[in-house]
Amino acid sequence: GGTVAYAALGSIPGDKLYAVKIKVTEPLLDTLSLTKVAKAKREATKAISRLDEAEKLALKEKLTPETRIKLEKHFEKNVANFDDRVKSIESLSEKRVEGLRASFDSSLNSRANNLEKIGEDQKNKRFDKNEKEEPEASLLGIRLKAKASIRKEYIEQKKEERNATKDEDKNYNIKNQE
Repeated sequence: GGTVAYAALGSIPGDKLYAVKIKVTEPLLDTLSLTKVAKAKREATKAISRLDEAEKLALKEKLTPETRIKLEKHFEKNVANFDDRVKSIESLSEKRVEGLRASFDSSLNSRANNLEKIGEDQKNKRFDKNEKEEPEASLLGIRLKAKASIRKEYIEQKKEERNATKDEDKNYNIKNQE
């Protein structure tokens, strides 16, 4: 069983072991993540794994609209879980949270760029054949870039709010000391 579960880690949608990956291996790894930080990292890993799967399928030109939608739904769920986990540890360590977010967002941007490039390459091939439909990789890459931009704005807003709160606390403490 352990060998099958381990082998399933490299599977992508359409592979026989993909269901084992999603329903057995990943939940098992989730239970082994004991700390809040480990749980947040685990959600980030799963989200990035969905993008890696989309990239592998796109390279094989097997990323269908149905598969893209399923991967996006799983990705969205993992991102929401990641954000929830990060919120639960924000009070513990601001620097650690910023590091987690920065690492995740960097991976997200990298995958978005890869998918967009794959999509552009496919679009050029299709253009040569007079096919006009947009490659799924392009659609996913564009969506991811938009999400990455929104996440970046959100993170900047949160930083500004924290800095404003710190400034207010400093001013309050200075006034009380006088």
